[in-house]
Amino acid sequence: MSTALADDAVTPALLLEQVRAARVAADAAEARILQVAVDWAQAHPVLDGADGWRITAASAQPMEQLDGTALALGFADLETGEQAEERLGWCGIPPVAWDAPAAFAAANRMSTAAGKALIRDALVLCHRLPRIWALVCTGQVPAWRARRIAQAVLGSPADVVAYLDDHLAPIAATVGLTTLDRAIAEAMLRLHAEIVELEQAAAEHGHHASFHLDPQPDGSAELHARGDWQDLHALAATVARIAAALKTNGSDPDDPDDPDPDDPDETDPLDTRRARALGVLADPALALALLHQHPALASAESPAESPAESPAESPAESPTESPAPASVPTQAPTRVPGKQAVVYLHLTDLALLGLDPVALNDTPGTRPHPLLVQQVHQWLSRTDTHVAVLPVLDLSNELHTESYAIPDLLREQVRLINPTCVFPWCTTPARRCDLDHLDPWSPHPGGGTTSSCNLAPLCRHHHRLKTHTTWTYRTFRPSAPRASAVSCWTRSSARHPCAASQSVSVSASTRTTALLSASTPGGATFPTDTG
Repeated sequence: MSTALADDAVTPALLLEQVRAARVAADAAEARILQVAVDWAQAHPVLDGADGWRITAASAQPMEQLDGTALALGFADLETGEQAEERLGWCGIPPVAWDAPAAFAAANRMSTAAGKALIRDALVLCHRLPRIWALVCTGQVPAWRARRIAQAVLGSPADVVAYLDDHLAPIAATVGLTTLDRAIAEAMLRLHAEIVELEQAAAEHGHHASFHLDPQPDGSAELHARGDWQDLHALAATVARIAAALKTNGSDPDDPDDPDPDDPDETDPLDTRRARALGVLADPALALALLHQHPALASAESPAESPAESPAESPAESPTESPAPASVPTQAPTRVPGKQAVVYLHLTDLALLGLDPVALNDTPGTRPHPLLVQQVHQWLSRTDTHVAVLPVLDLSNELHTESYAIPDLLREQVRLINPTCVFPWCTTPARRCDLDHLDPWSPHPGGGTTSSCNLAPLCRHHHRLKTHTTWTYRTFRPSAPRASAVSCWTRSSARHPCAASQSVSVSASTRTTALLSASTPGGATFPTDTG
């Protein structure tokens, strides 16, 4: 017996439309509050002889001409502590009367401090990030995301802020903290490399390994270390190898009370075995014996399989090892360095000319972060590092295989094209996702293939959603170079007996791309956020 729907029946499609409408209205209201904040600030300027928020410099520069370079120059009369940090936040924007925020904040049902921060963020967007501000005013970027960008650039030099405004505007609606931090770091490297180098040199003096050997009541002690990234990454990989060997052998084979390695319920947690591995390193002979006994366990539980330094930002390769150099008959065997660096080469015209100073360290298991190419040169020139240079992987090539299993090169290409799960707004990194066949694989003609155009990363939850519910999706890779990939998801509501068969489409054109923004002068792009 069929069931007729009432005219006012609530269907899934209707509920989703209401959610969309409410979200648009809420974003518009928040954007309007930012606009009113700018109008309020402009209506309350600092009059002659009155107090406002500003940095006081010996040079008596106007407020509008100051920026974060003030800190680098070290103004002698700049306050210290929280007061200096607050005043720095008002660099580059018009000063506001000190008593202006109180009434505005009260009307907005927030504390005066929160109201002052909102006015400051609105002024930063309006005066220092005009492109992003225009997107906020037209409803294309949510106010809360725009405020997060404004807070991230507080006190930054004017040229860095202008650079970020140009390059973040295309992805401002989706940019997250990871991408934002990486963009700011890259802008500083490109525009103020000398300041970054000075900071790095100063940081080296802070490298240390501190042993707190006063025993705790439980018999433990503490170790804290800060050092070169490559050194500590190699140490982490070695500790993980020893921890894996301890799991196979039992943490202490001579101890009858030690956990049985074949019983998963008795196996020590990874962190516990890592701590024991540090003790094993105190006995180099035992450590070497474990590593030689279990060579296949290399990096089995490491946060990354091998260090990867990536000069610039786009293609990458799957790790391989170069063969050990042959020993000279008349000499002792040549020792192959234990540290390995898998180099991700990203070639641009400027990079080939040696004019691109920025690299991207995209080691699996760590957050990608930019660094100076000079730092990469230093790592690769060390005698204790084994360097394997691999073929270039072109993201525009269509790779395929006849089997269901995905080759490493194809797997890496798919993860670089889509650095996160392709479901809208999901931020799970692609390296932690399943690779899904959009069309189910089939060895017969007309079936799905294992190829670049038929694979996409899905986190386990959204993979189950696609497999076991009515969600479906397609991806599109525009032919234009560096153009963004697009995923379109559709959910059928026909499974609900009281609803007509309808579909809901969600476009992820600004969310699921590997190379989203326009190229920078050095060829760099900012991928969508990974967390």
